[in-house]
Amino acid sequence: MKEAHLLRPAAMQRAFNRLFGADFSLRRNHLLAAVALIAGIVSFPAHARAQAAAGRIEARLLGLASDRGTVRCRIFASEEGWPEDGSKAFRQASSEIHQHQASCVFDDVPPGTYAIAAIHDVNDNGKLDKNFLGMPTEPYGFSNDARGTMSAPKFSAASFKYVGGALNLAFTLK
Repeated sequence: MKEAHLLRPAAMQRAFNRLFGADFSLRRNHLLAAVALIAGIVSFPAHARAQAAAGRIEARLLGLASDRGTVRCRIFASEEGWPEDGSKAFRQASSEIHQHQASCVFDDVPPGTYAIAAIHDVNDNGKLDKNFLGMPTEPYGFSNDARGTMSAPKFSAASFKYVGGALNLAFTLK
């Protein structure tokens, strides 16, 4: 029985080049790289592509009467629960107040339609205080500086289109 002859790597490469041509290994490497790239693009999940477009929305809140208390914000992705039901909010944020201004930041927000409601919780009790008629006694505001008559504005009045990336909004609390 004959013993198998093992070729060294350099000898294997020369034999391979004689059979398939000297530049075949280079073309093969380019082909493999192209196939790997195409496979990666095709198999990249749709939700991962959407996540890549997600970004940050920052709401600057102006016109605060004092630096006391906390600003509390909710961002909603639909009119469901708008603006009072925090359990229906897409996200919630809060901020300390400095020089009569505050900012609520929402990270990892995918593109979509949103509206923001904010309150200045002056006494830090975690809610918007109201009088015996149900009228707010603490400052509040909405994106687009939307205002309602005798109630909160509709979601559509405060909503804005968000396409991803960084978005800076500003509105006034009254």
